[in-house]
Formats: sequence, C-alpha cells, structure tokens
Amino acid sequence: MSVETNKRAARRFVEEALDGGSAAALEELFYLGAVRHFPPGDIKVEPAPAVAPTRDRSMQTDIHHLYGEGDFVTIHLTHHVTFQPGAKFNTRIGLVDVGGQTVEWNAMAVLRFEGDKIAEEWVVRDELMVLLQVGAVEPLDGARVRPPTG
Repeated sequence: MSVETNKRAARRFVEEALDGGSAAALEELFYLGAVRHFPPGDIKVEPAPAVAPTRDRSMQTDIHHLYGEGDFVTIHLTHHVTFQPGAKFNTRIGLVDVGGQTVEWNAMAVLRFEGDKIAEEWVVRDELMVLLQVGAVEPLDGARVRPPTG
C-alpha cells in the first residue's frame, strides 16, 4: 500500500478504534495476532467479541503530527479521556484507580503495515502525567502539574 493509504488507515485507527471504541474497526485495521507493544506489556489483537464489552472511558484524541515512510506511520497525539466510575489504568507501577476522573496525556505511536493492515504497533506514553493528575504520585515541593499542551 502507499504511504498515503497507510496514513489514512492510521487516522481511522485513532478516530474509529481508539476514540470511537470500535472493536470491529480494530479487527479490520489490524492483522489478527498483531502485537501492540504497550507499557507495561504487549497486547495481541484478537477477534472482536460477539457482544462488545462496556467501555470504561470516553476519549477524544488530537493528532499533532502524522508522518509516513515506507511501511511505517508515526503519530504524535494527545488523548483527552474521561473515565467511568471504577475504571483502572494499567501503568508500569500497576493498576491505578482513575474512576470518574478526566485526564490527558501525550503519546507517540509507530504503526508497521504489511499490505493493507497494521502488523505491529509501538506506544510510548506520558504515564507520569496521568499518575500526577489522578494523585497516584505527588509532585516534588513547588512543582506544578500542568496537563500537556501538545
């Protein structure tokens, strides 16, 4: 596929799968068995369940930069997320209670395409910003917590 086609698929991934919560879009855009490398661990793409699970968040993403070269697309973005009561966020320090809170964080994602589907994804995200916003870690004396600006 062309770089422009891959970039359109990457934008669709953000808009439909991440923000929209569409398991069907995720399954359509990724190869089954594709590996999504996340902190704190990898996730394999599996078939969408017959009944969609209840989402524990609403999400809106700002895409700041979207670059493509060869079989790769890189996305620089900011997620704005409101979590439902009881929601947990999986981080490098473990599951953190984020229920009922609204947070935002910056992230970078690199997508590797094989043909017309995503075969692999790498994510680097600003977990410290999430942890600071929900009070899971305390800033040092005098430091201010400012949400990302993109």
